[in-house]
Amino acid sequence: MKFNFSLDTAIIIAALTAFLYTCGQVYLASYLFHFLVDPIALNIPPQDKIYWGFLNAWQYLAWFLLIVFLFFLIKYLEIVSFLGNFIQNKINKLRKHTPPIYNLNAKAEVEKIQSEKFLNIIFIIILSFYSMFAFAKIDIDTREKTKKIIENVYYLPRINIGDNRKPQFLITCGASLCAIIDEEKNVSLVEPKTVVILGSNFEHNKAL
Repeated sequence: MKFNFSLDTAIIIAALTAFLYTCGQVYLASYLFHFLVDPIALNIPPQDKIYWGFLNAWQYLAWFLLIVFLFFLIKYLEIVSFLGNFIQNKINKLRKHTPPIYNLNAKAEVEKIQSEKFLNIIFIIILSFYSMFAFAKIDIDTREKTKKIIENVYYLPRINIGDNRKPQFLITCGASLCAIIDEEKNVSLVEPKTVVILGSNFEHNKAL
């Protein structure tokens, strides 16, 4: 059993980062879709997408980690290789004549490589299907959430832009622009520095 810590750690981190980033991307795209806002226009940083991905997919992340853990457990315990050899030995015993093996080590190495390839393919397929399920579930849940917000924009934080006293609400902000909406469902894009979050948003926290 050989454990390449650096390579395997890099693979795990890359897989988790890609998963969380895509979850965040799906969430933001689904959330802003109902407001007819393009996420590209807001210029949302990648680290923010990873953060949103974690907030909306932590329960899926737990299962994702479990799948990755089981994959490396099976891989390094060489369970697949053991099962392959066990099945092959049973088949050989059922045969009337088994040709002699002149290079047992070479044959075992080939079988090990084939077992690892098979395991990698199965792992990629399972992870791909699970990821697609998680992305679809996030999209569905976010759409339901956004519909409720559109019906009652007072779910969103109330803000003020300059001298405008008309009720306005913050949808979300990116590095370049913020998306806001008013009571009449008019959506605007403004610079983040012009947005003032009103103190009335924190009234429910005064008793804490």
